[in-house]
Amino acid sequence: MPEIIGLGSIFVDYFFKGNKGFLKKYHLSPEDDCLFEAKKTSLSAISRQLPLLNRSPGGMTPNTIAVLSKLGIKVAYSGVLGKDRNAAYWLKNIGNFQKKAVRKGKTSVCACILTDRGLKRAFLYNVNPADNDFFLKPQINWLNQAKIIYIGNFCLYPEKNIDNLIKLVQKLKKPMIAFAPSIVYGRLGFNKLKPILKKTKFLFINSDEVRLLTGETINKGIKKLLSSGVKVIVCTLGSRGVRVIVKKSNFYLQAKKVKKIIDTTGAGDAFAAGFLFGILKKKSLKWSAAFANKVAAKSITGFGLSWLKNIEEFKLDAHNIIRN
Repeated sequence: MPEIIGLGSIFVDYFFKGNKGFLKKYHLSPEDDCLFEAKKTSLSAISRQLPLLNRSPGGMTPNTIAVLSKLGIKVAYSGVLGKDRNAAYWLKNIGNFQKKAVRKGKTSVCACILTDRGLKRAFLYNVNPADNDFFLKPQINWLNQAKIIYIGNFCLYPEKNIDNLIKLVQKLKKPMIAFAPSIVYGRLGFNKLKPILKKTKFLFINSDEVRLLTGETINKGIKKLLSSGVKVIVCTLGSRGVRVIVKKSNFYLQAKKVKKIIDTTGAGDAFAAGFLFGILKKKSLKWSAAFANKVAAKSITGFGLSWLKNIEEFKLDAHNIIRN
């Protein structure tokens, strides 16, 4: 039985070398997150305008689960995967772990427009029209056997699917809930997410998302999230590091320095994987955050999940932890 089961949307990510002219043409700013149709473009149109650097299987939750799998954790993923070439590519390259995916529709794709030497990104994407079919048969009995349920976002009509997600979370009795709402659910606001936050043990969120979700400054927003029932807030600060907060204490750790950054996409997902690895190995919050910093730093040395090909040093750490 898997120790962690991940829930969320699947994507195939295409990485393009962007420029100011392209961003200006489509009225984009770094870190924008928009549907193709909102900018009246498509993946094929972008591929005719910008150099394709790489592609990778992705999606917030699958990224985290793939890293945990490489670290030796028994994991599984449940969601919706299309029936097309991108689906075949995703299955071939995401990793060797259990997948209980609904096979329907056309796989979601994301164009990651990289600028400033990979430090800044803008995202344009479409979503599998069948993405919310996951909620028709979510296999509650199976989910309840896991130690942790890791929930990312379901990107198709989040204002509608959030009610289904709330109903699902309320049926989860045994597992700890780890929740990464991202901007997708953060836009819905604190009151809408409160039923999920109430049951959340580990909340993975960045500083911008705290402000967006709570409508408050960082410190006031963190207090508001703790008052909702969240037990541990893991607030990532990008290149500045991470804050980990519980009701009676908190600590800050600096990020690991990286000589050559290729792409920061998925660094937060990799961080969550490293942190949850520590939790499963019964390590302290500080140890878990420090290990997560190492994993996140390694993740930005390649496009998407390509860095996992060079994860041997972390496998060695994982082996020593298990042995000792």
